[in-house]
Order: sequence, then C-alpha cells, then structure tokens
Amino acid sequence: MSVKTEKTRKALLKAAEDLFSSKGFENTSVAAICRKAGLSNGVFYRHFKNKDDIFTTITNEMMESFQRSMEHVKGKDRRESLRQLYVSAFDTLWKSKKRFRAFHEAEYRLRNVEELVDATYLRAIAKILNKNSREIKPALKWFVIGPLRFSAIYWIIFKDMKVPDEVVNDLLEFTCFGFGVPFELGESVARFSIDRKAGYGADSRSLIMKSAEKLFGEKGYFKASVYEIMSGAGYGQGTFYLYFKSKQELLEEIVIYANRQLRHIMRDASVNLKNRLEKEIRNYRVFLEFMSEHRELYEIVRESEFIVDNLGYRYYEKLLDSYIKALNDSINSGELRSKNAKSLAIFLMGIGHFMGLDLVFRPRYPRDRWEEYLVDLARFIAKGLEV
Repeated sequence: MSVKTEKTRKALLKAAEDLFSSKGFENTSVAAICRKAGLSNGVFYRHFKNKDDIFTTITNEMMESFQRSMEHVKGKDRRESLRQLYVSAFDTLWKSKKRFRAFHEAEYRLRNVEELVDATYLRAIAKILNKNSREIKPALKWFVIGPLRFSAIYWIIFKDMKVPDEVVNDLLEFTCFGFGVPFELGESVARFSIDRKAGYGADSRSLIMKSAEKLFGEKGYFKASVYEIMSGAGYGQGTFYLYFKSKQELLEEIVIYANRQLRHIMRDASVNLKNRLEKEIRNYRVFLEFMSEHRELYEIVRESEFIVDNLGYRYYEKLLDSYIKALNDSINSGELRSKNAKSLAIFLMGIGHFMGLDLVFRPRYPRDRWEEYLVDLARFIAKGLEV
C-alpha cells in the first residue's frame, strides 16, 4: 500500500470514528464521512464497500488493540493481577475513547462483537483465577466482569472521564470481598415472580406508546414509521402530533416510563426482605422477569443509548440514584462496612446489565436455571472471591 493510499485510508477511518462516536451509526452517512475527511464519495468506495465495512474495520481494530492489552496482564498474586487487569482495561479504553464509543454501539448491533469482548474478558479472568474458561460459571463471570465493563461504560462513555483511581480500588475491594457479610438468603428470594405488569392505560397517549413499544422493539427505532405506529394504535397519522412533537420525544417517553415502572416494581418486591443481600438478589430476579415480559423495552432502552444524547445516561442515573440511597441506608445502619456507595451501585448495576444480556437480551443460558445462578451470585456478592 502506497503512502498516499495509506494516508487516505487513515483520513477516512478518522472521520468515520469521529462521526460514529458523536452521532452513532444510523445518523452517520458515507457522504458525511467523505465531507469530514475532505474526500469524494468515489475515493471512499475504493477503500471500503459501504458504511458497514468501515464501521466493522474500526470495530475490528479496536478489538485487536483491546485483546493485546488483555493478553499481557500479570501480577505477583491474584489481587495484583486483578488490579493490573482493571488498570489495563480502563487505560486502553480511555486512550481510544472515540473508538470505544463506536465499539460500544457495535457490541449492541453486531452479536459477534459482544461475544468476542465477552470471551476476551473471560480468558483474562480464567488466567488470573487459574481456571479454564469453560470452568467459569455464569455467576462468577457476571460478578467479576460485569462491574468492570459497566464502570468503563459509565465513566468513559457517559461521563467522558478517565475512570478514577479510587474506583479501581473500590472495584478490587468489591471483587475480593463483596459486601463482606454472611451468606444468608431466604428460600423464596431467588424464585420470586412478578404479578404486576407494566401496562399502559386506555387513553390515546398510552395507546400510541404501546404501539410504538411493540414496533420499536420488533423493527428498531429507525425502521418504525410514525404512520405504522399510529395505525397500530388505531389513529390517523395527524393525531400523533397532538401528543408528541417528534418520534424522538416518543422514544424518550417510553424509556422514562420503563425506568419508572422497573424502579417501582423493584421497590415493592423487596420491601419486606430482611437484609441488603436478599434485596439485591430479589431485585435481579424482578429485573429479569420484567425485561423478559417486556423484551421490547429492553431492546428499546439499549438502542436509545445510540439515538438520543444522554438518554442512556439519564436512564441509568435514575436507577443509580435509587441504588445509592438504599446502599447508604445499609452503610449508615452498620449492615455494610463503609464503602463508596456510588461505586458499589455502579458495580451492582453492571452485574445486572450483563446478566440481562446473557439471560434475556441474547439468551445463552437456560431460564430454568435462573434460581441456581442467582443463589451462586449471592454467594459472591456476600463474600467476593474469598468464598
């Protein structure tokens, strides 16, 4: 490849990286990439087949860089190796934060990317724990990898900050010792099922939201038209604008609704439980049940991260606020030893997020073993890897 050809290719990749990270895949066009790079559309097609091709190229390069950083993690003992893993992952992702943003969307859109990322982390954890990757049970994977991956998403993507050093320390403490409480779990905690469904009302606004939820979940936001949404609700297209300014505003309303419903159901389901550990496991069960029953909402919440600026952040921030308050209550009462409640909340949300991917969004483990997985997870949350 000549120097000129290589320079042109790099210019296109940089322009695409900037646009994918700021506008998302769907809102970025080949023409926009070419304009930003100062090149013609014809030049683009001498290097890449289409938008998918350049997106995949960026994703693959990011994946290769990340895999290399994970392969060389080592320390004098397990604790030091875990610290090196966290530092290496966070530093690599921060230094390539624009690519990481695009990569995060690729994890949602391209199943093979999520599987490669999962396998990369799994190999690193297996090496540190002196196990074969196949020996890592689901609960152990979620407990160790979920907080790590979600911390990177929260700080680097949502907050546009390097992951703070104290978060690395908090994560190491949580991984090694968990809550630092006895493993006490009532028999019915993990096998709870929800009775209350997230139902819309019968008014026109609610019917439109219900129709949109179904179509956004089945077809995706960009492929679902206002006409189809209104037909599904039993109204003409013109009626839409009596209730919503735009399709984007409708999407935001659905995400806010899903967040509110989930928090209310979690609160009601755990109110009579005796300790923080039981409440966490009950909340995970409720989350899995809720998202299984309303799978379209899970799809919508995930896609919304890449459509509306800060919508994903706002969704998780509301959950985070509830978590922090509950955890601070447990810390202040002496049930949990003093911790950074915000870090702990992010770690617990990370477990739930990636458990949801494996059990609901792209199921890779059987539903009839959910209770078993949650009991295993409770042991780790109680005592960490010291169990």
